Amino acid sequence: MNAYILAGGKSSRMGTDKGLTLFEGKAMILHVIEQLQAVFNKLVIVSNNPEYEKFGLEVIPDLIKDIGPAGGIYTALKHSKSKLNFMVSCDMPFITKEAIEFTVKNVDKNQIVLLENQGKLEPLFGIYSKDCEAVWLELIHQNTVKLQKMVACFELKIIPVENNEIFNASFFKNINTKEDFDNASNKFKMEINILAFGQITDITGKSAWKMTGIKDTDELVKNLHEQFPALSRTRYSIAVNKKLVQENKVFTENDTIALLPPFSGG
Repeated sequence: MNAYILAGGKSSRMGTDKGLTLFEGKAMILHVIEQLQAVFNKLVIVSNNPEYEKFGLEVIPDLIKDIGPAGGIYTALKHSKSKLNFMVSCDMPFITKEAIEFTVKNVDKNQIVLLENQGKLEPLFGIYSKDCEAVWLELIHQNTVKLQKMVACFELKIIPVENNEIFNASFFKNINTKEDFDNASNKFKMEINILAFGQITDITGKSAWKMTGIKDTDELVKNLHEQFPALSRTRYSIAVNKKLVQENKVFTENDTIALLPPFSGG
C-alpha cells in the first residue's frame, strides 16, 4: 500500500501554502509525513508547488487542476501501481501512527475504506482502491467533485470511531484558516497534571507538577527521559485519569497522568 499526501490546494483562506506553514516549529506537512513514515515505505506528495521536494519525497502535480482534493485523489490513483492507497490531507497535524494502523487493519474487499466521525464521513483520511480510478474520472467529467457525493458512488466500508480512544476531538481537524491555525496551536499548549509515586518521586524530586505542549504518552515518556535520565532505566507504569495504559494515548486538557513504580510482588 502506498500513501499519498494531498497538498495541491490553493490555501486561499490561509493566505499562504498551509502545508509549508510552520506549525509547532516545523512545516505542517512534516507532522503528517512523520506519522505516515512509521507505517508505509512509499510516500508521495500530490502538489503543484515544487518547494515540497525539499522533504525528499516524490512530488507529482495535479493532472486535473482547480477542482480541489477530487483532482488530487484522481492524480494519486492514476500514478499508483498499488492495489490500495492511503490518502490524507496535508493539513491534519494531529493524525497518529496508531490511527493509521487501525484504518489499515480494517481493509477488506470494499473499494473505499473511510472513518465516520459524529455521523460525518472523512474522505481525506482513508484507503482508496486503484479500481476506483475510471469511475472517479467519469464523476469529474460529470462535474461531480464534492468528495462526499463522489465516495457515495463506490462500495464503501464505513468505520464509526466516535467512541474510539485512538481518535481524540482534534484528530479530524483540518486547518483551513488563520483562526483554525491559532486554535490548533493552542491545542499543543494544553496543560496536563503529572503525579509521581514511590521511587519515581525520588528520581524526579517532586510528586506533582504540570506540563504543557505534550500531546500523548509517547511524547511524555520521551520528554521525561530527557529531563530525568534515571527514569529511562526504571520500570514504571502510566495511568491516565486513573486508568492504566499499555499503548500510546492522546491527551486532552487537564488530564491527570500518574507515574507508578512496580507494585509489591511485581
